[in-house]
Amino acid sequence: MFDIRKCKIESYIFLLISVLFLFYCSPPTDPGTLPPSNLKFDKTDFFAYVGDDVMIKPTVSNRVDEFTIVPALPAGLAIDPITGVISGIASEVIDSTTYTMFATNKNGSVKEEFSLTVSAYPSFVIQPQTQTATIGGSVTFAVSAKGNEPLTYNWTKDDIALPDTGKTLTLVDIKEASAGLYRCVVKDRRGKTVSSDPAYCRIEEIESAPKIILAPGSRSAIEGESVILVSSATGSNLEFKWLFNGVVIPGVATSYLPIDSVNMADTGNYVVIVSNKFGADTSKPAAHLSVIAKTSIYFSFDIAIIGNGSVVINEQKFVKDTTLEFPEGTTFTAALLADSAYILSSVIVDNSLDIDAVSNKQYQVSSINQNHSINVSFTKETGTTPDSLFLLQCMVSPSGSGSVSKSDTILNVTDSLPLTAVPNVTNGYEFKTWRQTGGTGLLYISDSTSAIANVSVSKGPVTLTAVFTLREYSVSVNCDSTKGSITIRPDTLVYFYGDSITVTAQPNFGYTFTSWTGDLTGTATTQTVVITKSMTFNAEFVVDDKIQEVPVAAGGSLNAEIKKISALSIPGAILTPAAGLYDNNALEILGKVTIPIQRR
Repeated sequence: MFDIRKCKIESYIFLLISVLFLFYCSPPTDPGTLPPSNLKFDKTDFFAYVGDDVMIKPTVSNRVDEFTIVPALPAGLAIDPITGVISGIASEVIDSTTYTMFATNKNGSVKEEFSLTVSAYPSFVIQPQTQTATIGGSVTFAVSAKGNEPLTYNWTKDDIALPDTGKTLTLVDIKEASAGLYRCVVKDRRGKTVSSDPAYCRIEEIESAPKIILAPGSRSAIEGESVILVSSATGSNLEFKWLFNGVVIPGVATSYLPIDSVNMADTGNYVVIVSNKFGADTSKPAAHLSVIAKTSIYFSFDIAIIGNGSVVINEQKFVKDTTLEFPEGTTFTAALLADSAYILSSVIVDNSLDIDAVSNKQYQVSSINQNHSINVSFTKETGTTPDSLFLLQCMVSPSGSGSVSKSDTILNVTDSLPLTAVPNVTNGYEFKTWRQTGGTGLLYISDSTSAIANVSVSKGPVTLTAVFTLREYSVSVNCDSTKGSITIRPDTLVYFYGDSITVTAQPNFGYTFTSWTGDLTGTATTQTVVITKSMTFNAEFVVDDKIQEVPVAAGGSLNAEIKKISALSIPGAILTPAAGLYDNNALEILGKVTIPIQRR
């Protein structure tokens, strides 16, 4: 009997054996006979800035005879037809563009798309402009930029970030503190930034009676030293006059009074009077200059006290910071006495810790021959451990720009130390900020922008620096432009204290310079000025009396080449004709006319 089920099973077995035979016994396929496949990139969207080095590498299966791409790549980029690598330096801005790459051999091809964007770095189309404002008024700075959108705009003042954003910055209710340097920082979509040119906000001085804001201070000097007494005042068109013991000092009309090589006769009281057409102000109290004979050399002994205690010298008790002066060779002992419930915790002499002075509770000076400083710290007797005391080192930047009221000091973590930054106004410096510049501890400042601040420390030694900057001043000039002009070299927007500039008055033809007014005096056309404040220079010009008008009789003639006039009244005079009046070599004058003549 025929079994159909057995026949089907045998057919399936035969078919399976045939498939296995073909799989294992057939020769391998040659990749060269297959078209390219699986063309890929590591990403599909590429971005570059103009000037960037670009590298785009494809991957592909099977052999490729040639790589091509459409549309054409932007300037600076090229495709390697063998490897398909796109490389080069992007030099052309393009919006996002879709490109198709083809990988081809004799058996076929495969394609893959990607997009490329080339953008320019952000740049400013409109830069901010310097503005001048009055107190209580307002000013607006405006910019415009281009780049990879969207762009964000942020503003800074004196390189410190402001909360303001946008293409414009408006300052309202202007105050003196509003003056400064402003910039705009633009950031593009991918984080690239660019800063604008600086623009200044200047405060316009309102004409008013002068007010002295810095009076000259009393001081002492040894015979032969040079001294400069400095003052400063608000107001415009200021005139300065110095008095010595009530008598005007001739020849000094500046805000500062230099005294070279002082002698005993210079000892006395000095006063400055500042005036303009609206009024005057006199410095108070008088600055007293004490001149010390060379045979009597004195040295200073600076005392700084922290905590509850006192320093006793020659039976005189001191509980606050003070400076004493002793003649050369003086010997004395400073007793260091703590108040009840306090102990003497540290003594720093000339910036060095003096353990013997702490143990002996006194410091002895034998035959003083140099300046000394002593910082004495007293702390509560209970709960005070060496681990709670830290060194605060005070410095100034740049060197010589000023000083700090205290030098190196030992502080307890619970102490708050008042410090005062004193600018060197003689050299034109002013206080800018307090800044921690070293140490391993933490520093707390009550107000980093104030010259007077309270500080405290924790977790180790700290270095605090008082930063000073040179004062900035402006220079303005005034004259009748139809009569002449004024040049300044160098010509900049801002000058610093002590800068030297050259100012020159140049009269137009037919005019002559007579004198300077404002912050310059005299009749020399060119003068050199040292900047000590914001200044205004006014030049006065008048008609040149060498130019005159004369009548020419009828029948007089003019020869333009030799520029001589033949007239009965002034034979041989040199003619300066108006432009365009005389266009012939010879011209007969008809009737009586008036011609400007310049004498030889």
